[in-house]
Amino acid sequence: MAELSSASTSGAKAAPSYASSSPAPDPDPLSASSTLTITEDLLHEYKPLSEPFDLLPSTSLTAQDLTRLTNEAYAGSPDSSYFVGLSHLYGLADLPPSAVEASKFFRSAAIQGHPDAMCALGLILYQGYGGIGRDSKAAALWFRKAAEQEHKHGYWLLGRAYYEGRATLADAGDAKAGAGLAAADRNFDEAARLFGLAAEKGVPEALHHLALMYEYGLVQAFDDESPAEGTSPRRFKPNNRLAIKLYSEAYGLKHADSGYNLALMIAYGRGAAQDASRSMEIFRRCSLDFNHAPSMRYLGIFAANGHGMAEERADYNAAVAWFDKCARTEDPTVSSMCERERDELKDKINLAQREVAARAKKYDIAIEEDITPY
Repeated sequence: MAELSSASTSGAKAAPSYASSSPAPDPDPLSASSTLTITEDLLHEYKPLSEPFDLLPSTSLTAQDLTRLTNEAYAGSPDSSYFVGLSHLYGLADLPPSAVEASKFFRSAAIQGHPDAMCALGLILYQGYGGIGRDSKAAALWFRKAAEQEHKHGYWLLGRAYYEGRATLADAGDAKAGAGLAAADRNFDEAARLFGLAAEKGVPEALHHLALMYEYGLVQAFDDESPAEGTSPRRFKPNNRLAIKLYSEAYGLKHADSGYNLALMIAYGRGAAQDASRSMEIFRRCSLDFNHAPSMRYLGIFAANGHGMAEERADYNAAVAWFDKCARTEDPTVSSMCERERDELKDKINLAQREVAARAKKYDIAIEEDITPY
């Protein structure tokens, strides 16, 4: 396969910039709004914790069910406290969604040793959802308590806190912490250790982040390597083969971003043989199965450049269609780019067709059009 053209590299993912800026400070708890909006981000965070119990925003819960669960919670049931907390968070049984009320019940269950509630309470504190001020230190402590019970999401969430520079060994209650780390430091070693434990238990987000760390050399992959001099954060030699393996595992667990990164690595021949057709099929599956806008954009790029197409021939109609589909997702990361690329490609197609028509008319040549005018 020919190497990807320079036009197609404009959509390649850049290495994450982990040390270019410090994490935002935790805001004043009193400054947060008490209104809780059920966003896609919130659902993404809580779905793994609530779906196993068939509790989601779409769940039908009667007022009688809620009353029964609340009574059981006040009687000391940690499970019922957790379920009532989720009901308040999602606004079930006609309740207004409330992180404030949810946190009360999560805390009651967490104090009784409920690891899902520990994670749920920690997430409210970590993200600072409606009315609850962000408190990274308290969140890390709850994540640590869940991890001590070998809870897979406790491993993942505590690992992410280290990865994002929002936890220190001291914050998380580690007796071996010593002086800990500066607040803006990112403890990639500890993050990788925890991601590994979560990955062993099948957490796709942990697999994905561990793959990122190996792809960009943020964690040691070989016994004899040393970080490059003068790099901040320290960088090791990337292990693309291991990254490919981890992305593949996460993609198999329906993690769309892992599928996208896997397809990119295959497209550029990093850690695997360069194969545009295979890459294109993964992008297609991510687009159709997960409505993944970045994958749609790359399908447009591939079609416009002929990568993975029959006889390596560009298909401009397909490119326009994929750019348009991407633009309509309203994904804040790529939709505006897709809209611009779609319109630019349409303009080029129309200009080319006018030039061909003018030449055909000049020389009295019949032409067959296989590209839709726009």
